[in-house]
Amino acid sequence: VQRSLFIGQEAWRQFTPLPFCALSVGACLALARKQTQSFAWPLALFVFISGPFFFMLSNVSVVGPGYGILARFLPVPFLGFFILGLAGLILVRQPTMVAFIFVAAYGLSPERVSARANLLLNDYSQNIQKTLPWGAALLSERADELEFAMAYNLYAAGKRKDVQFVDCNAGVTRSIYGEDYYRIWGKPRLKIREQVETRYIESYPGRVYYATLEPDMIPIPRAPHGLLYLSKPKAQERSWDWARFYVLRADMERPGFRGDTLIESYCRLLGHYYLNAGLFAQSEQAFRRLTLLGSPGALAWYHTIALWYFDKGATDWAEKYFRLALAKDPEPEIVLCNFGIFYEKKGDWSRAEECYWSAIKKHPDSFQAHYNLGALYWKQSKWPEVVREFQKALQIKKDNGAVQKYLMAAQKNLEAAHAR
Repeated sequence: VQRSLFIGQEAWRQFTPLPFCALSVGACLALARKQTQSFAWPLALFVFISGPFFFMLSNVSVVGPGYGILARFLPVPFLGFFILGLAGLILVRQPTMVAFIFVAAYGLSPERVSARANLLLNDYSQNIQKTLPWGAALLSERADELEFAMAYNLYAAGKRKDVQFVDCNAGVTRSIYGEDYYRIWGKPRLKIREQVETRYIESYPGRVYYATLEPDMIPIPRAPHGLLYLSKPKAQERSWDWARFYVLRADMERPGFRGDTLIESYCRLLGHYYLNAGLFAQSEQAFRRLTLLGSPGALAWYHTIALWYFDKGATDWAEKYFRLALAKDPEPEIVLCNFGIFYEKKGDWSRAEECYWSAIKKHPDSFQAHYNLGALYWKQSKWPEVVREFQKALQIKKDNGAVQKYLMAAQKNLEAAHAR
């Protein structure tokens, strides 16, 4: 159901309301008329299989990062829906009305302008260039669109002739990994990368940077540096306020199928750079943009951001985003459980208990809430309550070995307490 709603929401958002309604009417007309039924029903089946059916079989969540993955497959059912709707509309005998609908839809659509006005990729690639000192090398393993944007700015526009650019996937620049590299995948490919790039870093006379979202993919030490990662960082690297130099002109409400992923990565990389540097106010400026994304999964970022701050010990910021997550999330079971852990770490056991009980009231079958509550009572040596909560947790997950072990220990402690 959630994935089906995701498709409907995205169709409404991408087509905009007026053309969506017009195409829906056209699709119904195409399916109802004899002139178009012969191809309309197979086309409708294609839309169903490539859309709702395909998405129902997937194991990817439509919230958070999963939204960007599933959104890449939407053009296929959307194209079928557009053809189906258009087939029904062109047979309407009032051409003036049909023309009016499409003119109005064009006028209302925020994406009606040429792609030349979309400056997201250009700005992103130029921000990366601003991070690079003179004579640096850039090893990039990002999306193809960003690789091509980098290649355009470096080679076609000639903006940074001092930079040595290497596409780690060998799709844009000449391969430094051997002729057969592009046909090799998986662990053998990563092994080749590790060997070749280690030699490259050691032999390169300047500083070597990485454009990546997964710095742990290969075991080469790298430290965050703006939107990039720096190999062989110095003992004390200066922290820069990169927001003073970066510019990113992007439509946060309608970023497009790939734009949302690029904006997300931009905010995450810049936010984590500030977070690691202890610049929490600057990190929030970057992280807040994640919550402005127009995707249905944007609300999940409040909780994720809270966990990022919690992990770094920024308790005030973490508490702020936990509260925002609770205010935004209609099903806050996991948020409440993590908020309780947050209060436990602060030593505020009464508030932690309130969080766990709130989660149980909203979700009586929450294994995590009962388990966390039992663990909290354990710290306070409230053995009857520990036994009660662990027993309830085992009613939900009967074969959980760890809880069974803790329950037996709690029962022994309870018996010992009664024997005193």
